[in-house]
Parts: sequence; C-alpha cells; structure tokens
Amino acid sequence: MSRKWTLEYLRNGFVDEVKQQRAEQGYNTNEKPTHKWLRENGFGYFLHRIRERDTRPDEWLLEECGFEQSKEDYPCSNPETVRRVEGWLEYEDDIGERINGTSLSSARTHLRRSMEISKETIGTSDIFELGRGEREVCFNRAEQLMGGFKSEFENSQSRYNYVTTLRDLLARMEDKNVIDHDPLTSLVANSGWGGDSTSVTIAPSTSLVKAYFDACETRTEQMVMICLAVMGWRPSDFCDPAAIRGIHFDGERPYVEFTDDRKNGPGLVPIILCQDLIEQWVRFVETAPDNDTALFPSKDSDDGARSTEWVRNTVEAIGERVDETLRNGEKPTPMHFRNFWYTEYTTAYAEFRRDNDFAASAQGSQSARIPSTSYNDPLHGSWFDTFEQFAYPKLSIPVADLEPADEIGNIDVEDIDGDAAFDLVEEARQATLEGWEEAKALLPAGAAAYLTSYMAIAAGRITATWGEKKHRGMSIHPDSKHYPNMSISRQVGLGGTLGLLLTGLFGLWYINGTLAKLATGDMTAWLPVFIGIIYGVWLLDRELPDESDALEALE
Repeated sequence: MSRKWTLEYLRNGFVDEVKQQRAEQGYNTNEKPTHKWLRENGFGYFLHRIRERDTRPDEWLLEECGFEQSKEDYPCSNPETVRRVEGWLEYEDDIGERINGTSLSSARTHLRRSMEISKETIGTSDIFELGRGEREVCFNRAEQLMGGFKSEFENSQSRYNYVTTLRDLLARMEDKNVIDHDPLTSLVANSGWGGDSTSVTIAPSTSLVKAYFDACETRTEQMVMICLAVMGWRPSDFCDPAAIRGIHFDGERPYVEFTDDRKNGPGLVPIILCQDLIEQWVRFVETAPDNDTALFPSKDSDDGARSTEWVRNTVEAIGERVDETLRNGEKPTPMHFRNFWYTEYTTAYAEFRRDNDFAASAQGSQSARIPSTSYNDPLHGSWFDTFEQFAYPKLSIPVADLEPADEIGNIDVEDIDGDAAFDLVEEARQATLEGWEEAKALLPAGAAAYLTSYMAIAAGRITATWGEKKHRGMSIHPDSKHYPNMSISRQVGLGGTLGLLLTGLFGLWYINGTLAKLATGDMTAWLPVFIGIIYGVWLLDRELPDESDALEALE
C-alpha cells in the first residue's frame, strides 16, 4: 500500500484528504461520505482497516472523524421510520450496489419523494403505514400510492425506478417484522412499469460485446473488458488490491485467488479465456513501482489502484466508438457486461447438463446433475475440463480474434516504457529450454538467440568456478582473513556496511528513474552497470588471492 494506515492517520490525515476531495467534487465536506463514495474515490481500504479494529465504518466516521449525517431531512414525522430507512440504506450500500441498481443518493431521493406522494395519496408521510394493519387495508393504501406514482411520473421507467426502491425497503421491513404486510411486491410485478427494460435485467448481445472488444484502442481498455465480460468480475473485484491475493499461472490451469475482502468472499476462480493476454498484463503491472496486486495501478490513489468510477468512464469511452446499443437503446455499463458473463455461462452450463443426460442414464442415475457435479474441483476436476471443452467455442466468440493493442493506454506506471516492458516480459517468458531448441530453427536470428542462451550459461559456470577458486585460495592463504574465520561483530559490520551502500545505491536509482529504465532494458542505463560490474570483478580478482597465490605465500 502507498500509505501507512495508522491510528493517527485514520483520525486526522484521512479526514483532511476526504474533505479536500469532496470539496473539489462539490459535496458538503461536513457530511458523512457513503461507503460507495469511499470505494470509488480511492479510500476503499479504510472500510477494511476499520473493520479490522472491530468498529463499524459509520461509527468511526461520525464519532472519531467528526462527520455529520446528511442535513437533508426526510418529509416524515416518525423519527423511528427515518432511523430504519437510513439503517437499511447504509446496509445495502455497505454490501455493494444492491439498491435497485441505483446510487445511495438516488435511493434517498426515491424514498423522500415516495414519502411526499404517500402524504398526498393516503394522508401520511410514514411509508411504513403502507404495511401496517389488515391485509386488505394495506393493499388499498398501496393501490392509492401506485396511482400517485402514475400521476407524478409520465415515464413508466421513472415510476418503476422510484417504486421499486420503496418496494425493496418494505420487503425487508416485512422480513424483520417491522410491518405486517408487503403490498407493493405483487402490485409492482403486475404493473408493467418498465420492468423488462431496467439495466439490471438486460444482457448485451454477443455481437455488442464483440463490438466493444473491437473498439478497444489500448491494452488497458482490452483488460478492463476482459475483467468484465470474460471473467465476469465486478469493478470492485479488480479495483481493490486487497481483494486479490494473487493470480497464478504456474499450475495446470491459471486461476485467480481472491481474499475475503471481495464481496463474494474468498475463492479460486479459473481463467478459461485470454490466458496469454492476462498473464502478460499481470507480468507488466508487476513492474510498476510499489505495486503488489493492483491490476490497474495508480500512483495518485490512496490504495494504489484505479477506482470503479474510472472503470465506468473507460467503458463509456469505448462505447462512444460503438454504434450498437442495448435493446432499450442505451449504452451498456460495467454491470451489463458482467450480466453478459452470467447469462452466457448459465446458458452454456444448462446445455452441458442437458447433454449429460446420456451419461446419467448410462450410470443408472436419475439426474444429469450427478455426473456433472460429483467431481467439482474448479481447478483440476475432470467434469470442469469437460465443461470447458464443451463451452469454449460459444464463450470465446467475442474474443476469438482479439489481438493485443499496440498502445498501453491510460494507466499509471510512471515512466516505464510499456511496449519495451511487454517485450521484455515476453522474452523472459520464452527463455526456456524448449524455447532454445525452437530458436535454432529460426536462422539467422534464431541461431543468435540460441548462441546467446548458451553464452549466458557458460558465463554462469565460469563465474561459479572463479568463485570456488577464490574461496579455496582465501581459506588457505596465511595472510587472508577469510569471512568464516572473522568474528561475528566483524561479519555483521561488513554486512551492514555493504547493505547500507546497496540500499543507498538502489534508493538513488529509484529516485532518478534508473531502476525503471533498467526494467525496460534501456541500454543507456545498463551500460554503466556493465562497466561497473567488469571493474568490480577486476578489482576482486586483483585483491583476493586464489589457490596459486596462497601456495606462493606458504613457501
């Protein structure tokens, strides 16, 4: 992480930075920020850090940081109702994007207007009165309220957005026995108010997803689309470095290891498509200074990663180059592409299960579920291998001809030359024994690569032999104080001095950008290093005795 989240910082520096950023965005700086705002503006780690202290984030924000609750009052005369409404909103915001697909501020607006319409139609602004009393009375009130929504909003989609927020609230209150009945759920379902055209229920077509991939101009944009439409992740899954423990490519199947900071909790998620492009991207961002597991690093954010708002802006920028839209005429958002993933994988699995009927019958099983789930290991299980082969042709259509873009794109990796870094990573990955044999066939360039590989091995063996000779020479030389025979304090002193010198050297290289240039293979940076190594070896060879020097000294 780019910051030490100390107790002092959580009480002071954190507050100052939040207020400054909210002031720049036009918010009331004294008003408590929502959890979603904190996540989308680079302060998501705060929520994790505070929970580690067994404290609720809202409690800390109000009591330790001095923030205040929203000053905009609800038009409701019952303070207990207002308290429960705010508690529900904070809970839904905390677990992430669950309030009818809207933001927390939009949901509050919906409920405030619902209270006003309730006052106009049934005579009370206490919206919980809709569900208290006899069932028939509750439904009569709800029907009057539905009439009020229809009169208030000419657009059925707007009616639907407002009334479904209230519906979800009442459904939760019925579950908690705060009200007697939930009359809105069935009434809204039968209203026909835009339920089929909400952003939550629409999945982009395969052709639309492919159009977005084709419109990507940079590798960053391609990787964002892969995370959404190919991996099926939420933006918060890949924008929060704390949610990813690691992405592994050294096993039989590449997979992502998530921590319990992810909304869905910890888990291992296999990578089926775009494996090479994802691996190359991960190797690349690992070269960014101070980066650990951020897939989209940012040197300016608090947690070292891009925000979910940046993801939405990136998808919107890609959409400006695409003429195709969703079936309701709107451009897709990150949520739509995740919905595409769920739709495609669910369909593929359903088809896979149907084709498994024969295997079930052959084994005498009554359900196709038995052979397909008996060996359910997402990384190595035989059923998953079979499913992958079955589903791959369908799932890979949007990325079947995807080629890495020439440009890196809008991502913070300081002064690293992205193209050179990608080339360096690729060359390192190919430097294997198998690659050497393949290189021989690519004459003349292949022969040079093959020869260079063996030259590197030869140089390594010469260095090891030289070191062994010096070690034996120092051990038997009468005037040489070899390090195994030195006192512990002298060894510690020499080691500490050498460590201090190296730390200072690498620190200087980091400050002046030399490390970044070395990582990209810049020969102007490597030349002084080569000269220094050669000079150092010459000095060591001159000053340190070998076996012949030791024998001469013993005569």
